[in-house]
Amino acid sequence: MRVLSLYAATLVIAAFTSVSAQQPAPSPAPSPQDEVIRVTTNLVQADVIVTDKSGRQVTDLRPEDFEVLEDGKRQTLSHFSYISTDRPNQQVAKSTDSSSGVPPLPVSEAQARRTLAIVVDDLGLSAESIVSVRKALKEFVENQMQPTDLVAIVRTTQASGALQQFTSDKSKLLAMIERINWFGAGRGALSAFAPVNTQTEVTSVQGAQIISEMEEERASNYAVGTIGTLSLVVRGLRDVTGRKAVLLISESFRLFTTQGRNIRLIESLKQVTDQANRSSTIIYTLDASGLNPLNLTAEDKVSGQSYTFDPNSFQNPGSPPTPPLRNRGTPRRNDVAPSAASIALEEGGSSAAFKRLDALVAQRDNQNIQNHTVLSFLADQTGGLFTANTNNLSLATERMLQDQSGYYLLAYRPSEPPTGSPRFHKLTFKVKRSGVNVRSREGYYTGTSEIASAKTREARLSQALISPFAAGAVAVRVTPLFFNDRSEGSYLRVLLHLEAKDLTFNEQSNKSQQTVLDIVAINLGEDGKVVDQFSDTPTLDVKEEAFPGVQKNGLSFVLNVPVKKSGAYQLRVAVRDVASDRTGSAGQFVQVPDVAKNHLSLSGVVISGLNQGTSADAALQAVPSLRRLTHGMVLSYSYTIYNAEVKEDRPQLETQMLLFREGKQVFAGKISSFDPGTQSDMKRLKVTGGLRLGPELPAGGYVLQVMVTDKLRNKPNTAVQTLDFVIVE
Repeated sequence: MRVLSLYAATLVIAAFTSVSAQQPAPSPAPSPQDEVIRVTTNLVQADVIVTDKSGRQVTDLRPEDFEVLEDGKRQTLSHFSYISTDRPNQQVAKSTDSSSGVPPLPVSEAQARRTLAIVVDDLGLSAESIVSVRKALKEFVENQMQPTDLVAIVRTTQASGALQQFTSDKSKLLAMIERINWFGAGRGALSAFAPVNTQTEVTSVQGAQIISEMEEERASNYAVGTIGTLSLVVRGLRDVTGRKAVLLISESFRLFTTQGRNIRLIESLKQVTDQANRSSTIIYTLDASGLNPLNLTAEDKVSGQSYTFDPNSFQNPGSPPTPPLRNRGTPRRNDVAPSAASIALEEGGSSAAFKRLDALVAQRDNQNIQNHTVLSFLADQTGGLFTANTNNLSLATERMLQDQSGYYLLAYRPSEPPTGSPRFHKLTFKVKRSGVNVRSREGYYTGTSEIASAKTREARLSQALISPFAAGAVAVRVTPLFFNDRSEGSYLRVLLHLEAKDLTFNEQSNKSQQTVLDIVAINLGEDGKVVDQFSDTPTLDVKEEAFPGVQKNGLSFVLNVPVKKSGAYQLRVAVRDVASDRTGSAGQFVQVPDVAKNHLSLSGVVISGLNQGTSADAALQAVPSLRRLTHGMVLSYSYTIYNAEVKEDRPQLETQMLLFREGKQVFAGKISSFDPGTQSDMKRLKVTGGLRLGPELPAGGYVLQVMVTDKLRNKPNTAVQTLDFVIVE
């Protein structure tokens, strides 16, 4: 990956930059309602959810209905309000986002009503549960998710790059769901509970125990790995404002093994709930195993000499009695739940057969209790909900969204101001009304126990890269466009725009202005792994006469990112102003088609506005990196058609341009036969077009879609490409 240039090779930047008069408004500082727990030097703010017996939110409480305790001491409320985050009039249009092929406009952090990370524990889910999970997630994306929700779907087997997946685009989320598969090497079996097999010879008990312990160790490692991925997501959400939540979909956790308590798992659970409390993130959990009777099934093998009969019943008369079977393995520990196998091997006789069968059922029930204990602990400690014992897995997402619809914001000044030493303060909220349920997180931290901020240049840039949003003190906008060159192959042309007001310029002896930047970019593949990366520290000199335009309109760069193979990618770019140490980042998804397989494909669409009597400033912000156009402009677009079929040295192509606003088609251009003119490379045909923006198109965000049909091809013979732009007043 390399920096090509500023838009103008001669550094006449003003001709290609944006206008500050139409800059996007900066994200507002987090208001009190944006935080679940917010602590200043002498003020504590917390949100509290109150529901009735049916789980519906209670919204008519008054300040005198609440009692607040910190570390057991009563506190006096200084602020009280009910915050509604629900938009009852906002309906989901099922057909637009997921099926029309038109992606929604990007949702910024300030616009997002909810930030939801769904962690699918494919390290622990059974093959049966995976099918149900995929069905439930599709239901959530298609029918429950709102346009202003930012959602990530994270698989625990693919933790790398997990935080680069937040999007409001339903088609991308549905594509992620399709990639959720059973991980056979994980701790999840074919079904939610592994079949019981008691057909073990006495001489193999020692070996069976060793194998069992090895399996337990492997499952323990994967369980800790699941919580590790959850911790990664929670840490990434720490600096995100607004309502944020994580839904963990899992099963098959075991708190006890033959060696005692699973200490590593218990410690990791404590750590992740601590992190969630510090980052004001609510964790919801779902047991994906559904409603299980927990009885024995046809898969279970429970027959064997030590389980179903008394060996002495089959002895010849006069022969010595057969001693009871004993466990020759490791002695049972008192802090370990006894297994049915150990009970069966230690108890002989046909009179104990039913007891042993009961012990097998109890063992399975014990496993279920352990799993529920882990998942309910995560929810209880962070103010979330635990959903279990239902085959309707969509109920978990429905409950989560309903729970996120509103909350009470309570604030008070502690009777004992916090000291500088690290300390956890326990919060208790009570409501003086019967029949209600009160939920909030367990407390908050003061002192220096919070994770320290990154101090090195590399650490700060890395933090900016893993931010789920285009966030930071430097406003960064990135637009990756796919192209293919005959000699260079496929690559991404990345349009990068920076707001000059966020950068530090120093005047030089020749009256030019100079700024120094750190730029880091990574390209992430479908598996979340880095496939390409780039870093540079350019020093930019802006001529005196060009500097006023730069101050108003910002800086625009072009990066070239080579792409080695087709697939879905996400580009992440982080920028640091060296003088002020301010950083910012942005990311964008892009699909790279397989041009080498001769598929009909389109490049990215380049959009700009041609000045038709509008001001020079308006024209400057209509550049391809910003695409902020005004009425009266001609929207100019261009793209390249790859791999058109040719008959008698001529293609037979039809092209069409469409406009969409809020998922609805608002304009359809004529279907036109494409004339290549004098172009000689029939494998790479350049197309240009334009549309005057009249007043009948209201200001707001739009998506331009271009569609090409190859009449010489058998189906599929159509290719589509889209890009967003904005009409401003």
